[in-house]
Amino acid sequence: MKIYSCFTPSHDVLYRDYRLPSLPTQFSSHSTALDIAGRGDFMARDFLQSIEAKVELMLESIAANPGEAIIWSDVD
Repeated sequence: MKIYSCFTPSHDVLYRDYRLPSLPTQFSSHSTALDIAGRGDFMARDFLQSIEAKVELMLESIAANPGEAIIWSDVD
């Protein structure tokens, strides 16, 4: 099953050191690194940019997998 995620530089260590090593082998990871700087504080500009990019990636993944079940998950 495909598992999708996206992450910013502030969450890179979580993705690399925790998410990838803990992913069960039956999942194929489809992750996108977003080039958006900032701490990700709620409603801050970088937070809103990340949400906008994530929604666009979600729509693309749905269109790319018609009739299939996919999972979207945060890296944290």
